[in-house]
Amino acid sequence: INAEYMGVGDQGVELLAEYLAKNHTLWYLDLSHNRVGTEGAEALADALVANQALKRLNLAHNQITEEGGRCMERTLRINNHLQELHLENNNVSHALLQFIATCVTLNSQQHEVKQVLLQAQDNDPLVVEVELGAVAAGVAGVVRAEDAMAAQLDDQAMTSVVYCLSNNTYVEVLDLSNGRVGSAGCRALADLIRRNQYLRTIRLAHNQVDDAGISPIIDALRLNHVLTEFDVAGNPVSDFMRRRLRLALLLNAQPRLLKQLAWRLRAGDQTIKTLRLADFDGERYCDDSSCEVLQYYLAEATHGVQHIDLSNNMIGDQGAQHLATLLEGTKSLQTLKLDGNQIGNEGLACLLKALTSGSNLKLLSIAKNEVSDPLLLQQLDARLKESAKRSQESPQPVVPRKSSKSMSLEYSTDNFHRMENDILADALRDRVQLLRSR
Repeated sequence: INAEYMGVGDQGVELLAEYLAKNHTLWYLDLSHNRVGTEGAEALADALVANQALKRLNLAHNQITEEGGRCMERTLRINNHLQELHLENNNVSHALLQFIATCVTLNSQQHEVKQVLLQAQDNDPLVVEVELGAVAAGVAGVVRAEDAMAAQLDDQAMTSVVYCLSNNTYVEVLDLSNGRVGSAGCRALADLIRRNQYLRTIRLAHNQVDDAGISPIIDALRLNHVLTEFDVAGNPVSDFMRRRLRLALLLNAQPRLLKQLAWRLRAGDQTIKTLRLADFDGERYCDDSSCEVLQYYLAEATHGVQHIDLSNNMIGDQGAQHLATLLEGTKSLQTLKLDGNQIGNEGLACLLKALTSGSNLKLLSIAKNEVSDPLLLQQLDARLKESAKRSQESPQPVVPRKSSKSMSLEYSTDNFHRMENDILADALRDRVQLLRSR
């Protein structure tokens, strides 16, 4: 029925609504430009609760207020059949129009998917995991779609997912496996990653994600400090991009200062001469994964870092292996302090091997670790003396000592407090640019 410009008004719409509630065949109704107000919108909303046939409804260019829009919102939480609803050029707020559009979009998905996302949009504290890609029964704290085939979300549906989860503070796991999400859907997810600081895991296994889809995800992780798992198994993503994604996620598990330093290094900042990530106030926060992060970002970037202090942390043999790889490929590094960690004979052996491969390191301090072989310490001392002799500098002896665990401020090349302020300022500028682009 096309009834635009017919002056129907609220009374006419109320009569039409009585018919519509009992009708099972009408699928299109155009009531635009008819001076329909709040009462007419309420009558249509009540009719749509019972009506299961109408697919398209046009109420544009009328006099519907926010109250009338709320009536349509409540109905659309129940009605799962309406596929198109026009409410533009009424007196309804943009936020409400956006929510109504989301409800209509979700009507193209399975009913359970819609209810799951609406619960998330309402910030239901009982929902901590939204699983839309697995066949399983619901359990406490977990909401799942019943039919994975019907729940296959595509790029278009990602807009609704992002809208419903952007302001959620309880959901920690989002499972979108076994869908049809591609590059466009990943761009929408990247927006969610920037906005939401509560999601810890996103599973996107067995979709249609490629390298072009992973790139915006990696960029978005720069402004996210919580997400540590993003599963892309079974997608056509190259090994190179998989490694970049893994390291970006690994960076989120590191201290925020290390994360911001890594991004500055990747951006080509050559003003940083000293990385001092030693123990602060008894909090051990650097481990083997931190060394892998340093190895990757220092190897990838052109930098001028000369001194690294990782004293009094939780670095073991695996971390020492990553640092050894870094020494082999970095010629600018002159000082590496690893006092008070958990490095054993195997880790020190890797570091010694790196010193023979052309490293310019002049000081390697490894006191208060778990090295039990005195021969390794003697070899280290000899290698450093040889390196110092080549550069006509006096070596500093490497002798395990019984000093306190408090951090030793031996370097003053950079003012770290000023650096941290600069890092936060860079992140703020990135955020402002992002908001302006929107």
